[in-house]
Amino acid sequence: IPSKATWTSVGDPKKGPWVAGVQGDSQKEAFTAFLKLGGGGDSGWHTHSSDYSGVVIEGTATHQDQGGKEVKLTAGQAWTSKAGVNHKNTCVGKKDCVLFIAVRGPFSYNAMTAEGKAVEMPAMAPKTN
Repeated sequence: IPSKATWTSVGDPKKGPWVAGVQGDSQKEAFTAFLKLGGGGDSGWHTHSSDYSGVVIEGTATHQDQGGKEVKLTAGQAWTSKAGVNHKNTCVGKKDCVLFIAVRGPFSYNAMTAEGKAVEMPAMAPKTN
């Protein structure tokens, strides 16, 4: 249940995103987790090394693949993303978005530009909210 989850910041501690593991070790294997994006926030363009699927639990979110149309998603709607595909997710409006994700391998986040070029990311220590 997202309301009882222990959220860990994986970005800006005040704006998110935040993650709360459900099952599996995200550093070693396939896993499931809740992901929260702050209202009006986005994930930035990025890729992952594993396929994943997501479903919106609360709020209105968008998913967009590089070169593709931005798709608006409301509670109960799902999307998938293939490994290596540059994409971003956005939380529309002021209310936070809670998503459930199922990742088919260990977690990776590779920051990219909208054109698909790698972006250097500073190392960040996770902080618990």
